[in-house]
Amino acid sequence: MDQDYKRLFGRRQPNDLNNVLKVLEPFKADLEGVIVESTYNWYWLVDGLQEHGYKSPIRFKAIVFRPCLMHNA
Repeated sequence: MDQDYKRLFGRRQPNDLNNVLKVLEPFKADLEGVIVESTYNWYWLVDGLQEHGYKSPIRFKAIVFRPCLMHNA
């Protein structure tokens, strides 16, 4: 999302860390972090993203309904 809360990228991805990392790579330099929905079994994704240098704040489903990218605009 940009500073006006406009979605810059959104796509469903399989539950596979390597796939998610591949999709995020073109955006990595400009990302402030990656928001991950707090749903069942989320920890593997947050752990993997953090191990690869991404900040991953956790949000609860009641607040954020879809994962989104935080873009440093």
